[in-house]
Amino acid sequence: MKTPWFFACVFLIGGAAALIADDGYPLSIPTPPSTPAPVYKRLNVQARDHCKLVVHEWAPSKPLAGKPVALFLHGIGMHGEPYGAVAAGFTSRSIPFVVPDLRGHGRSEGTRGELAPPHVLRADIGAVIERIHQRYAGAPIVLLGDSMGGVLATDYAWRGEQRLAGLALIVPAFGLHKTQWDKPGDDLKNLLTKGRIQLGTEAKLNSSTQSKGFLKARLADKLALREVKLSYLTTIGEMQAEWPRAADAIKLPLFVCVGGKDRVIDNALARRFFDRAATPKDDKTWRQLDGAYHTVCWDPVTPELVAELAKWILKRSK
Repeated sequence: MKTPWFFACVFLIGGAAALIADDGYPLSIPTPPSTPAPVYKRLNVQARDHCKLVVHEWAPSKPLAGKPVALFLHGIGMHGEPYGAVAAGFTSRSIPFVVPDLRGHGRSEGTRGELAPPHVLRADIGAVIERIHQRYAGAPIVLLGDSMGGVLATDYAWRGEQRLAGLALIVPAFGLHKTQWDKPGDDLKNLLTKGRIQLGTEAKLNSSTQSKGFLKARLADKLALREVKLSYLTTIGEMQAEWPRAADAIKLPLFVCVGGKDRVIDNALARRFFDRAATPKDDKTWRQLDGAYHTVCWDPVTPELVAELAKWILKRSK
């Protein structure tokens, strides 16, 4: 099966070479020289209510027993395939990288424009973890989440049923940056007339990224959600409101990073969660990526971030 980035093409943009995956998203981390490309598989996982979930797996060419698996939850309106942009940063260090399409997103079944209730999302994540255990018996699993995925990962970490080896939150959206509330006019109009909130507009996306390649790909991505129902956001809000209880309960090894120029999430709230988390201080890692925007998987700092994350994850297997 063709991988989302194995057949990457090189384009010249402004005199600089940029790798573009065949799904249109920029390739943030190419396969290092003399390193085999990740082995991509698209897996089907049956949720406990028989909903079909699609899971994207990038594996090292020769998986090593006992190495941890990185299970990654995507951001709002997104799906798993674009995150192949960073897969080589994990697989080149012998870490399988697994990204499900959340229910109702990407190629997974479910109602588009809706986010399943938290207990259903937890059950879906649990089903994916069970599949990982089948494929990588005995491997520690570190749960990662990007933006909204960070909120979902946090919810699972303190309320889910499966044991985790660590929790890594990438620009976690426990609250929105104040600038997101500056001009609510269009959102209010769409909400009143359509009962929906737009996500995939150039105006909304432009402030979240400094990657023109990401912006172009996201606008053209037919699998990404362009708008969601109000209930989608209220479900996120339900989990966001639980952050103090989650922080009090979580004792896992914890990695949290934010972007210094992020104008989507409230970095101060992410820091409050980090400081409050019950994880022992020696097992907490905080990173503020100065100069980074919200889309830190498509940012000049991405290779540095993923290298540190992979190193941190590998410690979870010791």
